[in-house]
Amino acid sequence: SAVRGAPSVVDRAQLDVINAPLTLTNSEISSGTTRGLYLEGTGLTPVVQNTAITNNVDVNTGNHLGYAIYQSTLNMQPTYSGLTFSGNDRNQAVIDIANLTQDVTLGGAPLGFICGYSHCPVQVPGGLTLTVQPGAVLDMSGKPVFFEVQDGGTLLAQGDSANPITIIESGIQFDYGSVGRLSHCDI
Repeated sequence: SAVRGAPSVVDRAQLDVINAPLTLTNSEISSGTTRGLYLEGTGLTPVVQNTAITNNVDVNTGNHLGYAIYQSTLNMQPTYSGLTFSGNDRNQAVIDIANLTQDVTLGGAPLGFICGYSHCPVQVPGGLTLTVQPGAVLDMSGKPVFFEVQDGGTLLAQGDSANPITIIESGIQFDYGSVGRLSHCDI
């Protein structure tokens, strides 16, 4: 299936998913005037596989909001694989920073992060786990975004020699009582 140049009802994206299940495979989203795919809703488990998202450029506001994918919250569990991004304002799945309220796994697509504040921790509270998949690239540049693993929280970032994890312009703070397992990471 293909979506080309068709804005959503609210002009947020060509394909706008609000608190609904989504499975998108073997598809194309291209040539929009804002984001390609917009995912909104805590706890969503969208599947986006073997899909090209290309040439989505923000022409309305000039704020460069033509993200390939936009996630309204960190608190969802998407499955991304086999994706091709090109010609968008940002060739990434861009995630709006939020404190974790559920276990989350990151990876499967180039990831970028945004927040509306000057201090942007990704807090992993006690009892929750943030897992970063081998081969993941987390681009946290542009804002002071960092990981704060709190007492009882867990951060697992375990790459391997063939699939290292890259975290760009970020730091990690492990509070007393937290758990961290890092291997083959370039921070």
